[in-house]
Amino acid sequence: MDIVVGTGRRQLRFATLLFVALSACSTTRAAQQADASPSDQDQNCFAIGKIDDRERCFAQMTEQNMAECERVSPLTCRPYQEMYAASQRIKELNAEIVSISKLKYASYAESDEAYVSDLVSYLEEESAAWEAHRDARCQLEPFIDGMSRSEAGDITEACRLDMTNDRIQQLEELAIELKS
Repeated sequence: MDIVVGTGRRQLRFATLLFVALSACSTTRAAQQADASPSDQDQNCFAIGKIDDRERCFAQMTEQNMAECERVSPLTCRPYQEMYAASQRIKELNAEIVSISKLKYASYAESDEAYVSDLVSYLEEESAAWEAHRDARCQLEPFIDGMSRSEAGDITEACRLDMTNDRIQQLEELAIELKS
């Protein structure tokens, strides 16, 4: 079926018009991409499957790109960026707690050589268990709230950020307690 636009000699077939329009759009987009430097080209962080890599991708975004991402999809981009920073803070606090513990309990080595290494091992096990609990709880939360699958990822990341910020506070308090 042909759809005809216009009359007489000026008749253009719809397919031809559409082809010309689409060709112009793709040529313009290709030219824009060719002119842009690699750092200017957007990387689709949402396409990255592994959550840690996705968070790292968002953390590397310029503030301008982050603002545009948030403008297009409010409250969907920044939680990944903030979660990356929070994860780094957790690592720093765990290292600080280990360092403080090694100093504080160094004298225990005389009577119990494994005391400090066991403490470090238990801290690592507890941290891994906490992360597993956080991730499982946050994957469940959007479904309990009746959210659609398309919204679940963003809700899950916001939940992970909230729980991680709570964890940071706990670890900061533990570090203060160990210092005293």
